[in-house]
Amino acid sequence: MQHHDRESIGMTSKKRGVGEGLGLYLVQILVERYGGKIWVEDRVPGHPEEGAAFRFTLKKA
Repeated sequence: MQHHDRESIGMTSKKRGVGEGLGLYLVQILVERYGGKIWVEDRVPGHPEEGAAFRFTLKKA
């Protein structure tokens, strides 16, 4: 990918050590397209500093 392409989609040339959120966005699109739901919860209930758990459901085939 060329530098100007990264700028046009909001990415920077700095390495941040984390993703840009595109993966989670794509998961949301796919889950919702197939009639499911996606949400986030505390990985350890009541302790948000311990991280997040992303949960989803899909309709039974």
